[in-house]
Amino acid sequence: MKFDKTFIAIRERSILETLDLSLHVLVDHFRPLFWLLVIGCGPWVVLDYLLLDWINRSEAVSPALYYWMMMLLVVSQAQVGTTFMTRYLGQAMFQGRPRILSTVKGVFKTSNYFIWSHGCLRCVVPVLLCCWLLTPEDIEVTWSVALILVPGLVIFSLFVRAYRPFVSEILLLERTPISKLNENQIYFSKRSRSLHCSTSSDLTSRFITVAGFAFPLTFSCFAFFTLIDSALNLRANMEFTFYPFYWIGALWIVAGFNCIVRFLSYIDLRIRQEGWAVELRMRAEGSLLTQALE
Repeated sequence: MKFDKTFIAIRERSILETLDLSLHVLVDHFRPLFWLLVIGCGPWVVLDYLLLDWINRSEAVSPALYYWMMMLLVVSQAQVGTTFMTRYLGQAMFQGRPRILSTVKGVFKTSNYFIWSHGCLRCVVPVLLCCWLLTPEDIEVTWSVALILVPGLVIFSLFVRAYRPFVSEILLLERTPISKLNENQIYFSKRSRSLHCSTSSDLTSRFITVAGFAFPLTFSCFAFFTLIDSALNLRANMEFTFYPFYWIGALWIVAGFNCIVRFLSYIDLRIRQEGWAVELRMRAEGSLLTQALE
């Protein structure tokens, strides 16, 4: 690894500068990030569609329920679905353009605590189970689950993610041990506290800012797809509408962009809190010295 040659300049940035830099990273690494997003979100897209497709075919409930529930599902699954992107960005910092296959293999070597952290603590599995309860036979239960239970779980998960936003980065990139092996070793919970607690107010404000950009960006992407649909006159020439798929695509595109923003915010936090720029310079000099001695 070339610690003094990263694909972005190592310096402190505001949230607006981070959002702007995210666009440059997206353009520069578009192809691998696109395919890693497809690999990561593909299983979730299929599962979510199987759970909610009956809404589009049912006359008992409004089609708006489909868009509402799909949004809640994608919001809850966003960090898990962009796991491969996070791993790629961490490798790309020092290795240029890592291969997609090596990135995917690296993710599967992550601790099983990742599944517990996202599946349970961030409510991915409970939200899926609640969506499984939706049924056209009992409309009252369906609306209660859709308007109270699932939004409550998603809001809780968002609070957890705002309070501990960089759990994925700690597990995927730093490979911090979950349990304490000896007195001097840094383990997961200690690492998470040291990274998040001292800057919790700043992290929360950044989370709110990114969320504020995410909603209009999602509707803009959806409007773009529907505009293309209208220009090609697809809806008039097809027996079914593609609008539900456009909505899914818009949601996951924004989830992928937010993944880049979150990764760059993680780098920015390490620079501010740990003097990462100095650490990288020292590591680079140490690497050069080792090579010279060999």
